[in-house]
Amino acid sequence: MTIYIQLDSGNVIRDAITYPYGDYIEAEYPESILPVGINGGWWRYTDGKFTFDQALYDETNRGQGVPGLEELEKQVTELTEVLAALLNI
Repeated sequence: MTIYIQLDSGNVIRDAITYPYGDYIEAEYPESILPVGINGGWWRYTDGKFTFDQALYDETNRGQGVPGLEELEKQVTELTEVLAALLNI
């Protein structure tokens, strides 16, 4: 599959698209479906090869949770309790 990728100075893929554009580099990806996160900042393109970089992944995702998840979980618990009380469960 032909894709066009934008790299930073460390050969980290910053974007991947399916059409030629600006300074993007043409590259052949061996499968028809791109991997999740190909433009997430944790894949490298070096010497014609795509490689997943676990250290970049860990650095990018360190300490990041879903914003507001704790509050949402609290609201779900409260609503479940209210529904149970209303339904006499």
